[in-house]
Amino acid sequence: MRFELASPEWVEAVRGVIQGCLAACGREGIDTSDLSFSICEVSTDPPPHIGAPGSTVGWHCRVKAGELVDFSAGEATDVDYRLVADYASMHQMSGFEIGEDPGRAEQYTALAHSLYDAGKLAVHGKMPRMPAPFRVWHDAMARQTL
Repeated sequence: MRFELASPEWVEAVRGVIQGCLAACGREGIDTSDLSFSICEVSTDPPPHIGAPGSTVGWHCRVKAGELVDFSAGEATDVDYRLVADYASMHQMSGFEIGEDPGRAEQYTALAHSLYDAGKLAVHGKMPRMPAPFRVWHDAMARQTL
C-alpha cells in the first residue's frame, strides 16, 4: 500500500520497516547487541490535512541493543541523526527509489546536496552505521510513499 508522507499510516509503515529490518538481522544471524541509534525526520509546513499551518510533522525512533525501544510520531531533538526539511523537499527525497543502480544513488545524493545548498534541508548529527538488512529501509519507504 502507499500512504501520504507523514500521515499516521505512513508513520506506522516506517515503524514496520524498521521492525522488519531488525527481524531480518535476527534471521540472518547478525549480532545486534551493540546496535544502538536514534533518528528523527521532521517536515516543516505540511499540507493542512497533514498538519496545522506553520507546524511540523515527523517521527523519531530509538534502537537500543538491537531492540526498538521507542517509536513515536513527532519531533525529537536528542537524537543521533536528525533531518529537517520543508514538506515538499522531504516528499521529493522520501519518494525517490534508489535501488541497486549506482546512477540513481548519485542522483539521490545530488538531490540531497541541492536541497541542503538551497537551505531546504538541514542535517544534524551523523547517520549511524547499520547492518546490511537496513539498506532496504529507504527504498521500502519510497515504494510506500504517495
